Amino acid sequence: MWEVWSVKCSMWEVWSVKCSMWEVWSVKCRMWEVWSVKCRMWEVWSEGTEEVSYDAVTPDSGVQDNFNALSPDEQDKLREEWKAELIKTEEEIQTLRQVLGAKVKTAQDIKRRLGITVWREFTDDFNSSMKTVRESQPVQKANEVITEITEAVSNAPLYRRMSGAFSDVGEAISQQPV
Repeated sequence: MWEVWSVKCSMWEVWSVKCSMWEVWSVKCRMWEVWSVKCRMWEVWSEGTEEVSYDAVTPDSGVQDNFNALSPDEQDKLREEWKAELIKTEEEIQTLRQVLGAKVKTAQDIKRRLGITVWREFTDDFNSSMKTVRESQPVQKANEVITEITEAVSNAPLYRRMSGAFSDVGEAISQQPV
């Protein structure tokens, strides 16, 4: 009995090491995802910071005809209005970024006081994602197909004969004196 319990404990240790390796791997994957999202955000942000010439209006934009119909003074005035609007919009974006940063910091502080760790958040997110995957239509369909295949194989006459023969061989081997 002790040996069986010892083997089960060894199997548990191996399983827990595999789970720990999985956890480390999944954290690394999550870090990669966060990094790639940040890179994507930087790309989007940096694309928007390029200076655009207002003279580069394409013919299919519908603005060129109206804009070119204006006098040069009106065009300059309109450009100045657009520049002022752009500056105001960029200032609003910066203010929103600052407010969002402050809100994120406040949320992190509240979570820390509540004892919600990053690891716990990650675990909860992972568990909810896995639940969603398990309940998804493709996974349900795959489980049904696997169940049907298993039933078909186990009900096949060849499988029954072979499993019976293997059982007999296993019993014969286990009854042999060592």
